[in-house]
Amino acid sequence: ACLGMETFVMGRCCGPLQMGSYQTTCVGCDACNGILSCQCEDAMHNLQPTSIPLSSCGSNITNCNGVLLCAGC
Repeated sequence: ACLGMETFVMGRCCGPLQMGSYQTTCVGCDACNGILSCQCEDAMHNLQPTSIPLSSCGSNITNCNGVLLCAGC
């Protein structure tokens, strides 16, 4: 069973995206099974696959040169 606001999607429990500045430079994001996964722009504006465990962050995830990090670079 999925928790809270999560829904069961193709074998995974997925919920709403965490807040953060990453949303302006990342695409294709999903928050499933406790992990936020995106394609995020690096300094050269190339998309890089990246992910971060949601339990490690509060509500401020940042895209740092194609890598998702908590609370700034």
